[in-house]
Amino acid sequence: MSWHARNVAVTVDEEHLEAARQHATGQREQIEAWAADHAELRYLRDTVFADPATATVWWLRHNEYDLTRVEPTLATLRTVMGRVGNAETPRWVDQFLDLVSTAVGHLSPAREVELRGKLASVLTEFGATEKADHLNERIRREPRLR
Repeated sequence: MSWHARNVAVTVDEEHLEAARQHATGQREQIEAWAADHAELRYLRDTVFADPATATVWWLRHNEYDLTRVEPTLATLRTVMGRVGNAETPRWVDQFLDLVSTAVGHLSPAREVELRGKLASVLTEFGATEKADHLNERIRREPRLR
C-alpha cells in the first residue's frame, strides 16, 4: 500500500513534539550503546579469547595482575574460550593435524592410537574440542586402529 500527498501540513503541540524528540534521542542512545557492546564482544571473541596467552594476559590486566589467582582461573578461561572464542579453529591446528597424520604412518596401531588420544587431549585443552572429537571419531572408525 502506498500513499502520496501534497501540500499536507501536520501540527503537533510543542509538548508532544518535545516528547517525540526525547523518545528519538533515547532510541538513538540505546542503539549506540548496543553497537558499543556488540563491538566489545566481537573484539573479545576475535582477539582476547582467540588464544590462551592473550586470554590470560587480559584476565591479569582486569584482576590487578594477581598472579596467585591465575592457576585456579585457567580452567575457567579455557571454558570461556571454548564457548565464546572464535568459532573457527586456528590454522595451526589443521596444519599440526596434517603433520601428525603424515608422521604416524610408521607407528604401530597401538602407538598411533596412544599418540592420537594424547593429541585429542591437547586439542581439548586449547579449545579445539571439535577437532579433538573428530580425531577420536577417526580412531574409532579406522579398522586397523581398533
